[in-house]
Amino acid sequence: GRCKIIDNFISLPIGVVMLYEKCSRDKKLLDSITDNILDGLKFGLSGKCILIGGTALSLAAIDLNLTKYQPKSVDRHILTLKRLEEITQNLFNKSIEQIKKIKCLQPQRAQTISCGAYFLRRLLQRIGADFAVISESDNIEGYALLLR
Repeated sequence: GRCKIIDNFISLPIGVVMLYEKCSRDKKLLDSITDNILDGLKFGLSGKCILIGGTALSLAAIDLNLTKYQPKSVDRHILTLKRLEEITQNLFNKSIEQIKKIKCLQPQRAQTISCGAYFLRRLLQRIGADFAVISESDNIEGYALLLR
């Protein structure tokens, strides 16, 4: 495709462990912290979103209903906001023990995945994105994906 100029971009250094430690799975606290983080955004709200990191990759694997994590399957996966909303609700409806039984999810992510999904859902809603591209790579590749 044609090369486009990236006018603005933003990388959010958000850790789901921090979110979980502050909020557990309390949606009102998650709303408050999420709003504080997202209210600070002054630019980059283009409706385009590339997600990297363990939470995004895990959510892509859940969306794909994988029985085992497969990097090639999740890389560049399109996760729609609608599907992210469904996954988020499903995670909050499960206990931590039930989440641990999700085959493609590392058991140590069971406590934090709900918070991460909730935050990413709110992020997509805030920036007006109908979907996000999931990347196995880092920020640099994410920027390159935006150029396509």
